[in-house]
Amino acid sequence: MAIVTVVGEVVVDRFITDASAVDVAGGSAANVALALHGAGHEASFRARYSTDPNGEFLRVTAMNLGIDITHSVRTDDPATLVEILLDDNGVPAYQFHLAGAADWNWSHQEISPTLPHGTMALTFGSLAAVLDPGSSVLLDWAKSHKELGLTIAYDPNARPSAMAQYDASLIRERIMQWISASDVVKVSDEDIAWIEPDVPALQVAKHWSQRGPQVVVLTGGSAGAWAFRDGNLVSHIPAPVVNVVDTVGAGDTLMAWLVAGLMDLPSAQRFSDEAITQVVKSAVYAAAVTCTRQGCQPPRQDDVKNLLD
Repeated sequence: MAIVTVVGEVVVDRFITDASAVDVAGGSAANVALALHGAGHEASFRARYSTDPNGEFLRVTAMNLGIDITHSVRTDDPATLVEILLDDNGVPAYQFHLAGAADWNWSHQEISPTLPHGTMALTFGSLAAVLDPGSSVLLDWAKSHKELGLTIAYDPNARPSAMAQYDASLIRERIMQWISASDVVKVSDEDIAWIEPDVPALQVAKHWSQRGPQVVVLTGGSAGAWAFRDGNLVSHIPAPVVNVVDTVGAGDTLMAWLVAGLMDLPSAQRFSDEAITQVVKSAVYAAAVTCTRQGCQPPRQDDVKNLLD
């Protein structure tokens, strides 16, 4: 079983409805680590945990879920808070409280070059991968491990409402640097609408698959996902029909199952058209299961198998 190292933010998700406000441990990277655990893989999670009460809540939650945070660090910087307002259909709108938060301040001294024995892939994404000063540290670190033969996976997870606080041109430039440095890219049509506005999402994904990645997977919500390799459409996997509670964590679940499925295969077969199609199908179905649950509660292997059957 391959070990996947996940690097990125860990945040307090505050779900707000007309009736209540509930705090849940979240963050794109943390969700990926949790989903990998459900997929039957070990996830070594690297985050900057605040020593404030929110940070301690996040750290304890990760440990209780069985996520390995051995290589994470502690900091006096405050934990990130994300307020999630759910509409009547369970679709989230996000409000980000990011200033001075722990997740964006990685240094070269903090992030250890040592990886757990058996690590085959590193995944990055969302805000921690693009917000300086830490993003440049993480990109350099990813490139150094790619040179050693590890698979690099990236999900832009653009968060337009959060990006409004920053220079969009610099963020887009950093995203493209990550795409060129990655082997596996997963991106949503909503991400592309912000990253490359006015260009059809399928056209963008096709182009990105010629910029360095072995595979680019474009997700389109209920429309499913499209996989591209070397500028060619490999497959389109429709999403199964499920009763949607909310879509929180669905993309992170898909990312985790995509990476896990690819790493389960022999390296010589990993990026064949047939392998990509089967792995993406499992990932789409795993994301669909997550949509049937409140918040990010990724499925286990039996859950996905039952839906596939």
